[in-house]
Amino acid sequence: METIVRQNIYKIRLEKKFTQEYMANELNISQSQYSKKEKGIQKFSLNEIAKIANILNIDMKFLMEENQ
Repeated sequence: METIVRQNIYKIRLEKKFTQEYMANELNISQSQYSKKEKGIQKFSLNEIAKIANILNIDMKFLMEENQ
């Protein structure tokens, strides 16, 4: 599930043309920390996933679905 969420965040972020730096600023973390989370080196918290869904203007459930 975690991999699917990360892949969906990555794909949708690119579709919306948001940079990692933009996402990191919105989450109040460093760009390098965001990059590690998107790559799976660190995990996104549930709270961060909820904030990301809000930033991307999508339903949180959408991030958890396969084949986006």
